[in-house]
Amino acid sequence: MDNLNNIEKACAFYVSDAHLSAMIMPYVSKQIKNNNIVETFFEKDIEKNIEIILSKIILDEKNKKEIKKINWKNSTNKNIEKIINNLLENNENIIINILINGQNEYIEHINQKINNIIKNTCLNNNIKIRIINCYSVDQAQATIRKIINENDYLLNTAGIKKINEIYEKKSLIG
Repeated sequence: MDNLNNIEKACAFYVSDAHLSAMIMPYVSKQIKNNNIVETFFEKDIEKNIEIILSKIILDEKNKKEIKKINWKNSTNKNIEKIINNLLENNENIIINILINGQNEYIEHINQKINNIIKNTCLNNNIKIRIINCYSVDQAQATIRKIINENDYLLNTAGIKKINEIYEKKSLIG
């Protein structure tokens, strides 16, 4: 089986770190409640923004505690291979959510590494990997159409939706 069939790609666009933090919080909270995994690869630290959001929203303490365990700091020094391999080896019947945020080059680099690792791994068919690439509108402005056309889902404040339910991809080309 082609391991890349187990991967769903999503994108998100934000205008500030505070907006990113607020936008992803409902999605992350839901994934935690469903006992799914959330892993981050962030070029920039957003931990303070996450703490502010968590202090202002109503969530049960167990959920808040689990969200706080997620590494919201700069992760450019993380060992991507070790983390991904560990997630793939120690989990089944689960969705592994990988949130990636940074400059476009950083996002592409992390995606390429993840794809290479997954291609070379014997992947349990019961694992679904959802990669959510989070782009700053300022950084992605010229390539938003291209990014949307390369993804299956879009995450925004209303949740995660199939792109073809929101937009007709053909109308975005050009």
